[in-house]
Amino acid sequence: MATHIKTLLDEFLNKAKNEVNRISKIERIVNKTLNPETKKHIRIKKIIKGGVFFVSDSSIFVYNFNLEKKKILDEINKKIPEINNIKIEIG
Repeated sequence: MATHIKTLLDEFLNKAKNEVNRISKIERIVNKTLNPETKKHIRIKKIIKGGVFFVSDSSIFVYNFNLEKKKILDEINKKIPEINNIKIEIG
């Protein structure tokens, strides 16, 4: 029984570590691509099913993000091939 719990915990921790690594890679790409003012207003909301969802507190920064969206997606796709879509919303 203890072995089973250890296995489950190891799997959970590995998934969490992988998710943190993916988020870090995406954040570095976004930080490198966007201007400093826009970066302050954009954050990752979630990563699901091959997509990254971002959120912003202002439509102005959503617009600025969308201007760089293709470049950001191309860079993300180089580092994390399973990510093939990015979206942003105001929230």
